[in-house]
Amino acid sequence: MKGKTTPAPAVTPRKYAEKDFVELYQELCKETGFQIVFAPQWAQSKDTGDYRLVIVSSVAPMPKEE
Repeated sequence: MKGKTTPAPAVTPRKYAEKDFVELYQELCKETGFQIVFAPQWAQSKDTGDYRLVIVSSVAPMPKEE
C-alpha cells in the first residue's frame, strides 16, 4: 500500500520504569555524593567448604570530578 508507514515500536512500561529509575538514581548520587558499588569476592561455603564467587554491594563516595 502506498503511503503506509510502519508504526514505531511500542515502549513498554518496564522501559519507562528503567529510564525513570536511572534518572532518579543519578540525581540521588549527585545530591548525596555517594553511589552503590559492587565488588567480586571469594566466599567459602559453610556447608561444603568449596569457594564461590559472590558479588558484594556497598555504598561509596562518588569519584572526584577533575
